Amino acid sequence: MQQILAQAWRDWRTRGSPRKKGALVREILVQLRKTASRIRFVVIALVLAFLACQTLPSYARSWPYQDFPFRPHPSLGYLPGGLVPKPFRFIVATDSHFGSAAGNKQSALAFQAIKERHGNAAFLVHMGDITETGASSEYDIYDALVLSLPFPVLNTLGNHESRWQDRYGQIFRDRYGCSSYSFDYANWHFVVLDTSYPGQTYGTIDPATLAWLERDLGALPPDRPIAIFAHHPLLYEARKFQDADDALLRILERYPVQVLFCGHGHMFTNWKAQGRDVFMIGALMDGAYAVVEVTGDEMRVYSEKVKQLNPDDFANQRSPDEMKTYCTEPGGTRGGSRSYLPDASGAAFGAAGGTSVANKPPGGFGPGRPDAPVGSGATCVERALLGVVTVRSLNELRSPITSMDVSVLDQGTTLSVTLELSQRVSLYYQIDGGPFVGLGDADAGTYRTNLDISGHAKGVHTLRVKAYASSGEGPYYAAREFGKLERDLVLWRVDLGSAVTGTPLWVSPQRIVVGTRDGRVLMIDIRTGEKVWEHNAGSSWCGGTIDGRSLYFTTSAGELVCLDVTDGAFWWKAGLDKSGFSSGPTVVSTRAGKAVIAGAASGKLYAVSPIAALLLWSFQAGGAITGGISAAEDLVFFGTWGTGVYAVEPGTGLGVWSLPLGRQIYYSPALKPLALGDAVYTTVPLDKLSGGSFIYALSVSEGLELWKQAFSESLLEPTVPFSSFHIKEFFATGSAPRAGSAHATIARSVPEVIVPGSGGVISCLDSKSGQLLWQLQGDGTLFSTVANLDSIYVTGGARGLINIFVNDVKIDYKVRDSFLFETPLVVVIPVGSLQAMGGGPRNGGNPEAGSVGARPAKGTLAPGFYAVIAGDTRGTLWAIAVPEVR
Repeated sequence: MQQILAQAWRDWRTRGSPRKKGALVREILVQLRKTASRIRFVVIALVLAFLACQTLPSYARSWPYQDFPFRPHPSLGYLPGGLVPKPFRFIVATDSHFGSAAGNKQSALAFQAIKERHGNAAFLVHMGDITETGASSEYDIYDALVLSLPFPVLNTLGNHESRWQDRYGQIFRDRYGCSSYSFDYANWHFVVLDTSYPGQTYGTIDPATLAWLERDLGALPPDRPIAIFAHHPLLYEARKFQDADDALLRILERYPVQVLFCGHGHMFTNWKAQGRDVFMIGALMDGAYAVVEVTGDEMRVYSEKVKQLNPDDFANQRSPDEMKTYCTEPGGTRGGSRSYLPDASGAAFGAAGGTSVANKPPGGFGPGRPDAPVGSGATCVERALLGVVTVRSLNELRSPITSMDVSVLDQGTTLSVTLELSQRVSLYYQIDGGPFVGLGDADAGTYRTNLDISGHAKGVHTLRVKAYASSGEGPYYAAREFGKLERDLVLWRVDLGSAVTGTPLWVSPQRIVVGTRDGRVLMIDIRTGEKVWEHNAGSSWCGGTIDGRSLYFTTSAGELVCLDVTDGAFWWKAGLDKSGFSSGPTVVSTRAGKAVIAGAASGKLYAVSPIAALLLWSFQAGGAITGGISAAEDLVFFGTWGTGVYAVEPGTGLGVWSLPLGRQIYYSPALKPLALGDAVYTTVPLDKLSGGSFIYALSVSEGLELWKQAFSESLLEPTVPFSSFHIKEFFATGSAPRAGSAHATIARSVPEVIVPGSGGVISCLDSKSGQLLWQLQGDGTLFSTVANLDSIYVTGGARGLINIFVNDVKIDYKVRDSFLFETPLVVVIPVGSLQAMGGGPRNGGNPEAGSVGARPAKGTLAPGFYAVIAGDTRGTLWAIAVPEVR
C-alpha cells in the first residue's frame, strides 16, 4: 500500500494536465481494488480527491483549454476549502479597463491594495471589462498583476472584451478558458455568467448558457446557497443593459439564489429583486472593488476604494491621530471609514477593516519631507458596508405572485390579466420596458384586471408585473409574453436553442443557411421553417458565403470550414488563427484560380485555396479585422480597428494601398467596406471632435478621397439596393446574394449607396457625388447594415422592434422584448408555396420620385410573398410576412 501511494505521489507531481491526472486516478483505483480492503480504498480515494482539489486554483486561474473537449459551460468543482462551512472572504472586482490610462494606473493601485490587505482571501472574481478593447497586449498587463496574487482569480467577459478587437472572446478563452462556469467554496455554490454579445455594448445570456445553468443548479442539494456573478446588471430596473431578466426570473423561482453581483455601471449600489440582494460593484479603474466576508449563513459586502492623495494634502498634518482624522473625514457612507495606506515607497498597508494608521511617523507627508517623494502621494482606502446577505430558504424567497395568466381580447385591443396572490401587495405593471404604472393594492387571492394595448404594434410583447408585500419586502416580478395579432404576420417561428450569429444566407428560392452562437450551422426551408440539415462546427458561426455547391464559413475558434451546401456534408476545415474570426469570408477569382479570403482578430488576412484547403498567403494589418471583405477590380478591401482601410491583391497578398481614417481606435473604419464599380465606400463612427460620422468614397486603385459626407449620428455598414431581378441571376449562376456584397451586375446597374445610422435613419446617396437622395426615419438600430429587397427596407432591432418600410410606409413588428443584434434577411417566398399558408402574391406600387423623404421608382415588385427572416437573442428564428401596402 505504501509503495502504491509513494509511486502515486511521484506520478501526480510529474503529470501536468488535469486529463493526465484523471487517468492516473483511474490507474491507482484499479490497483487499490486489487491490494486493499474496502475501508482502505475509501480512505485513499478521499486523499486523492483532496489532492485533486489542490490543483484547481491554478486550473481556474489559467485554464488549459486546448487539453479539454469542447465544453462551453463547465463546473470547476471545489476550490481549496472543500465543502466544510467556515468563515472566509473573497474579492469581487470588475471594470479594470487595462489599456486605458486610468485603467493602467488606478486598477494597478487597486490590485496592490487587494494583495496587501486581503492576501488571505479565498478567491477573486473579475466580472468583465478586464481590458479596454480586448487586445492581447491589454490582457498582458492584467496577467502580470494577477499572477502575483496569492489566491485563484476567475474571470468572465465584459462588453469591452467583445466589442472591438475580440468579438467572440477567443483571445479571452485562449488565456482563461470558458466564460461561463460554476465552482464551490465551503458550503456555497458560485456561478459566473457571460452576459456579453459579439460586437455589442448591450448584453444577453445565451439560451444555451441558461440551459446549462438549469442543469448546474438542478444537480445541487436543495439547501445549497448560491451566488451569481455577471458583467451586465441583472434585474436592474433603472436601465435595461441586457435582455435576459425574464428567463433568469424563471430560474430564480426554483433555486435558492441568495445574491447576485454585477459590474458595468462603474459605481457602488445595491437593490432588491425577487427577495434577493443584488450588488453593483464599482470599477477597478476608479480604484474600487468589493470585499465579501462570509460567516455562517451571513455575507457582509463591503466597498473599498483606493484614493491617491497629493503630498500637499498632508502638509498640515502633524500626528498619526491627525492623519487618521483626515483619512476618516468626510469618510464613507453607511457606517464606512477610510484607512490610511502608504504610497508606492513600500510601507505596510493598514489592517483590513481599516480604521488605523499604519507605520506612519509623526509629521505625515508633506513637501520636502524625506519619507515621501514629492509627487508620489499617499493612498487611502475608503471602506463602507454595502449590505448584509442572510441566507434564506427557497420558501422564504417565494414571490407573493404565485401565478399569472394573460389573454388578448377584443381583436388585439385589450389584455386580460389574472394573478394569484399569496398575501396583500401593491401592484404595478409594465409592457415592453416602458414605465411601471400603478394598479393599486390587492388582497390575497385572485386579482383580475384589463389593460389597454391598442397602441402597441403587432407581434409578441411582454407584460411585467411588480409587487411589494405589505411587510415592505420587494419588489417581486412576474413576466409573461403575449401575442397581439401575431399570426397576422408570422409565417413561422422555430427555436434554435442558441442565438443566431451572422447574417442568414439565402441559398435558393426556398432555402437559407443560419449559424448559431453555440456552433451549429443549419439549412432552413423558408416556406415552413423546417430544418433540412445541421452541422456542428464546435464554436460560434461568424458568417459565411456560398460559391456553387460550396458553403464557406468561419468560426470564433479561428477555423475556415467548407460544407456541401446541398446536404451539409463536411468537405474540409482549416485552422488558421488562434485569435478567431469575427466575420464571414468572401470568394474571389484570381489568375491562379479562386481563393477564399477571411480576416481575423489578430489583424491577419488569410487566403485559402478552395480545392485543397491550402494556405495561399497571409497579410498582416495594423489592427483587428472584424468586418467583412469586399472585392472589386482585382482587389480586396477591408477595414480594421487600427484606423486603417486596406486594399490587397487577392492573388499575391501584396498590399496595394492603405489609408488611415478616424482619430483613434474607437472611430476606426472597422465595418465592412462596399466595393462598387471604381469606388470603395467606408464609414467611421461618430466623433464629435472630428465633426461627425463620415462616409468616404475612395478610388479603388489608389485609395484617394473622391468625396465624403458627414452625419450627426454614427453611420454603419454601407450597402446597395437589391432587386429580385439580380437575385434570380445570382441563383441561376449558383452564387447567392450577400448583405453588403457588390456583385458585378449590381455594380454596373445600381448608382446608389444605402447607409444606416445608429439612430435609425436610412440614407440613400448618389454613388458618384455623395448627394443625399432620400431618407427614411426608423427607430434606433442594432443592425450593422440595411436589409433590403425590391424597395423594402428593414431597420431597428432595439428591444426587438423591427421597422419595415414599404412604399415609404413604416410598419412596426415586435418580435419580442429582446435585442435583435444580427441583420435580418428579406426574401421572396414563391407564389406556388403560399396556398398552404393561405397567402398570395404581393404587388407593390411605385413610390413617387423626387425630394428627400421619397424614394425613386424601382419598377414592379417581383411576384411572390415577401418575408423578413430574423433571429433574436432568445434563440428563435422568425419569418415575418411583409404586409401589402398600396
